[in-house]
Amino acid sequence: MKTNLSIGSWNIQGLGGKLEDDYFLSSLKYDINILMETWKGADSSTNIVNFNYVQKSRKKKLRSKRYSGGIIVYYKSTLHKGISEVLNVTKSDNRLWLKLDKFFFGLKKDIYVCACYIPPLSSTYFNDDFILLENEISKLSSKGNILIIGDLNARVSNHLDFISDENNIHDDLLNLLPDDYLGDSHIYRNSLDKVLNPHGKQLIDLCIASRLRILNGRFVGDLFGNVTCYKHNGSSTVDYALSDMDLMSSIEYFYIGEPTYLSDHVPISVILKCNICHTEHKSHKNFTQIGVKYRWENTSRDKMIEVLGENFIKQQIRDFEDSQFEQTFSGIDKATSDIKNIFESLANKSCKIVRYKKVKQKILNRKPWVDHEVRDLKKTIKAIGAKLRREPFNLELKCNFLHMLKNLKNYVIRMVADILGAVPSISKLKGNTSDDWIDRISHLYTVLILVVFAVVVSTGTFVGDPIQCWCPAEFTDAYEEYTKSMCWISNTYYVPMGDTIPVDLKTRQDKELTYYQWVPLILMFQALLFKLPNLIWKMFHSAAGISLDRVIDFAQETQCSSPEDRADAIGNLSNYVDKWLWTYQEYKHNKFVKFRATASKYFCLMCNKRGGTFLTGLFICVKFMYLINIIGQFFILNAFMGSDYNFYGFEVISAIANGDDFRESARFPRVTLCDFRIRQLNNLQTWTVQCVLPINLFNEKIFIFIWFWLVFVAFLSSYSVIKWIAFHIMHNNKVHYIKKYLKAQNQLNTSFDKKLCVQFARHYLRNDGIFLMYMISKNSTSIVVTDLIAELWKKFKARHQQANNIDENDHMGNHHDDSTLKMGEKVD
Repeated sequence: MKTNLSIGSWNIQGLGGKLEDDYFLSSLKYDINILMETWKGADSSTNIVNFNYVQKSRKKKLRSKRYSGGIIVYYKSTLHKGISEVLNVTKSDNRLWLKLDKFFFGLKKDIYVCACYIPPLSSTYFNDDFILLENEISKLSSKGNILIIGDLNARVSNHLDFISDENNIHDDLLNLLPDDYLGDSHIYRNSLDKVLNPHGKQLIDLCIASRLRILNGRFVGDLFGNVTCYKHNGSSTVDYALSDMDLMSSIEYFYIGEPTYLSDHVPISVILKCNICHTEHKSHKNFTQIGVKYRWENTSRDKMIEVLGENFIKQQIRDFEDSQFEQTFSGIDKATSDIKNIFESLANKSCKIVRYKKVKQKILNRKPWVDHEVRDLKKTIKAIGAKLRREPFNLELKCNFLHMLKNLKNYVIRMVADILGAVPSISKLKGNTSDDWIDRISHLYTVLILVVFAVVVSTGTFVGDPIQCWCPAEFTDAYEEYTKSMCWISNTYYVPMGDTIPVDLKTRQDKELTYYQWVPLILMFQALLFKLPNLIWKMFHSAAGISLDRVIDFAQETQCSSPEDRADAIGNLSNYVDKWLWTYQEYKHNKFVKFRATASKYFCLMCNKRGGTFLTGLFICVKFMYLINIIGQFFILNAFMGSDYNFYGFEVISAIANGDDFRESARFPRVTLCDFRIRQLNNLQTWTVQCVLPINLFNEKIFIFIWFWLVFVAFLSSYSVIKWIAFHIMHNNKVHYIKKYLKAQNQLNTSFDKKLCVQFARHYLRNDGIFLMYMISKNSTSIVVTDLIAELWKKFKARHQQANNIDENDHMGNHHDDSTLKMGEKVD
């Protein structure tokens, strides 16, 4: 006999693949599990073993990528006779009513449970839901008790859901009330959420009008009124359970769950007193598997007759007949066990025993991306969620919880993409972050565009028919296939429809199109050339003595740390950079070294590691490579296309301005001519056929886009080269760049500090150090760079003061020695 009934509700924010999540399935531990915001359609497969379900789904909008809303109620299969859906009560997709039969559950009245979702006020799906819900309650309240549970998007704070001063009503007004009127019971509740929103006001009015009570903050399990939703912008209580006053005496427990990685909302649950006597009894689960099976053989009949005559079998049968079994489940189990022993004794004596082979337990087929790290992250999130439930307004816990959620999501996305093969290629293509956005346009986005174009053209070339030829009527199918293949591998030529086909073979050869077979290869070659400068930069920039990638990655991680960890990280990073800067200072000061240092200051392509210009010189060299590559791309395409491709874009602009038709293009003709010969015995027969090149529809648009894109990238690269050369030569700009960050930290308070800042920028940081600060600022934040420059400034200033103190001590020591000698001379 079951004496309670558990009902849970959870805004799951998309059921998706959660049906395969072990933790989610273990969370469906209630007798009735209500899931909100499932984002599932009516035709979606949502079966769970040992559960029946009813659902409601919203219609999918035409332009939507997925469903929205949706309610699914899972209830245990053993309860299916006592639970039924109440139809014709509501037309809304946001509510689903169930009836709990009073006879099945041993209740005084039927209970009408409403799985309810109230959309936010700003949602297009909100349609006076509180008013409609009140009307539905009035229809059903006379038939039984009411229980409403779900996400109501209401925040009610500690406001009363009953009339508190009902006893102070004037006597004349009391006379208007019916004789059987019962006043509101004053059961106060708690809430950690102190906000009242418009939905909350409507919910309070609904409770007063329909004589409902909010269970949150009133019962054991949630005496403080815990929050039910954890988001980046705050925590709130928006999930509720409401019951009428008569049902409150049957409520044993109300519980608000812990935050998890599955949803921003937490599950809530109610436990009701009941008396269920109709659950299916599965007593066979209590039996132990025999572990053997029996095989009936030819001699088994005679052996069975012989065994039945033995005294011990007869005694077992008599004992079974004389036993008085109770008419209960335990009595049935005892009778079944006794008769099983009789048959087992007979089988052991008369049949051949065949032992079961041990079957290894099947390992669950886990998703490839659910590895140990994902499971460890989930365990950590659950542990932090348990702490956060106890301290819902602890900002450090909440930030840590949300940060771990973000890490889990990103990690799973990366692993899924790794399996699909998408992210590895992109990450390898992107390379490091030690460059600027203009460089990435060349070595990342341009490469991606060219690769995509190559795939598109290759699909049209190798999947479909890239060429179709109009052959003479006497050609067989084999001849036509041969003609298409021959015209594709050899070159076709273009003659406008209004012109006469030239007789001279050389004239025809001059008009041949030599590019269309090789477009995918030339596009891939272009992509390689655009990636080449970045590969050179990656290969040689580490020769400067510092790992730019690690420094930048470390700076990016620093900005998300706590203040204490961030201070330690900035300190470690400044120590590393300071050691690098001092390690590669000049230790020789001859004329050649001075000449090289002076030349590297003004000749930007001169890479001098100890002069502090290696990184900047190499970076500007790579910038020139990008610019030279783009200019060279025009010459490559000009040679490849066999025409003046350099001016192709201007021709397109002129054609658009004049309203000319693009269907006849000499550069990318759709209709061409093809000459080929067929040897028949000793005869050579020449054929000229007309062919169609459908692939040129794509080629034309692709190369128009490539021309304008190359011009755009060439302009950006030219601007970038000029900017970096100016930055390298104009020394005052670098000093002002460093002063800007030091002033932000109030480090330049005296004129001495301002003068010392010039030495700090020119002789300590130098070009490479300033370049490093620039790269950190572009890939991290200015806050990290400000703190890092301030730490380096403190180290430089302390070292400078220490050097001055040593010089002063040396000067004072020399002066003291001289005076001693002079005094000695006078004494003598």
